[in-house]
Amino acid sequence: MAEQTGRTKLFIFSASPSSIDSMPHVISNKGCIEAAHPYRSGNKFNNKLLVSKNSIIDNSIYSVLDPSIRESALLFSTLNNDVTFSLHASQVSEIWFCNVKNYNVHTWVMKPFNFDACKTYLLVYVIHSGLQTV
Repeated sequence: MAEQTGRTKLFIFSASPSSIDSMPHVISNKGCIEAAHPYRSGNKFNNKLLVSKNSIIDNSIYSVLDPSIRESALLFSTLNNDVTFSLHASQVSEIWFCNVKNYNVHTWVMKPFNFDACKTYLLVYVIHSGLQTV
């Protein structure tokens, strides 16, 4: 697991000495991974992972991830079990911009539940990340 662009992602890489130069590949790109454990079906382990994660709009997501095809099957999610909160996926977006030193800066954008693109809103700028996440 490693942090990247406001998320904690799960990566896979080969442990073979012949492929030591290959870069890790992202296998879980949505939300923030909290934990990943080998998944056992019956009495046998397979190549799948039991993954727990959260997101800005859902604080409990459990799924079974197959790293070979980079797809997961949802087991439980607070949003998919009629537990509703005031923040929905349509209210959250992200943008990138270049700062004065030519660094790419990642930004989350949270809109009010009754957002109207024709209206003007106050902006709250909250800085996240920094040395505490290194």
